[in-house]
Amino acid sequence: MKTTWYCPLDLSTVLEEKEDGVIYNVVVKQQHGAPNSATSGSRSQCVKAGTEEKLVQHLLHSFAMGDSSFINIFLSTYRSFTSTKRVLDILIDRLQHPPGESTRSQTRQPFNRAVCMVFSMWLSEYPEDFRSLGEPGLLLRLAPLLPSDPSGTEIRGRLLRLAEELSEQALLPDSSSDRTIASPPADPTKFDPTNILGFPAGLIAEQLTKIETELFVRLVPYHCLGSLWSQRDKKGREGVCWSVRATVRQFNRLANAVMASCLWPTQLRSQQRACLLEKWISVAEECRARKNFSSLYAIVSALQSNPVHRLRRTWLETDREAVRRYEELSNIFSEKDNYSQSRELLKEVSHSD
Repeated sequence: MKTTWYCPLDLSTVLEEKEDGVIYNVVVKQQHGAPNSATSGSRSQCVKAGTEEKLVQHLLHSFAMGDSSFINIFLSTYRSFTSTKRVLDILIDRLQHPPGESTRSQTRQPFNRAVCMVFSMWLSEYPEDFRSLGEPGLLLRLAPLLPSDPSGTEIRGRLLRLAEELSEQALLPDSSSDRTIASPPADPTKFDPTNILGFPAGLIAEQLTKIETELFVRLVPYHCLGSLWSQRDKKGREGVCWSVRATVRQFNRLANAVMASCLWPTQLRSQQRACLLEKWISVAEECRARKNFSSLYAIVSALQSNPVHRLRRTWLETDREAVRRYEELSNIFSEKDNYSQSRELLKEVSHSD
């Protein structure tokens, strides 16, 4: 017996529409068999490009226009071309002139829902944006303009609490200089690299993993954007990507510590340096077992550095099995095929979790 299946086809037409200051990609979907019927399909408008003001204003209309991913994309990338203060200024101006003649009009209600959606998502995903304002003025201007429904009231309360925090911070004296004075730099003459030999490799790896965990938990995803990271050295952008800077600082600190322990002081014998190399290789293995790839890469990078790599006599004194394990760990971060081994390993780890 022969069975015939009939599947309705979706016919989509993609158009480009230009308005004042914005370009849309318009997708019109029509059901098969009724290409000329206006009621047989759907229409969505997604922003392709626009001015700063139009992009911000589109936040409040994107969901109704079928551009459901715009809010997430904008909130994660806007810092590369504008600032939180500027975005809030534009939104406040729009909220001061809402659509519709009354709060119950057909145009005002979806607008209010969009306002609540945008600020609820913004406060939940990126609260640090509001704390970075430094002063509460904008938040105090924004709060009274929010809708008076339960959602708007809840968001207003969160904004006012943030404004209160900013006010308190402005009144507190800056004690950063006191903390700097209270933490003098370590005395290099008291540095004994052989101290590390007295600690189990697993314990060292565990402590490193705890440090890395705290840093990566605080990592802000949009700080990893290349467009934002490329601005880190520009004047006035010194504080940008602070969460990524913290991970880089820890990486460099660990790599420098490994190198210093192997190279300082100069009176160490080759056998002593070999013991240090073996210890760090064991620590790297323990980091690998704990899936702490940041510390693992820092240790491997330090052992691969020219000053350590050129310790030929020390490497000859190093246990052959330890050297073999070190080479296996080094292969994880090989640049071959665009770090294919690293990417495959991370993919396996993510699937296993």
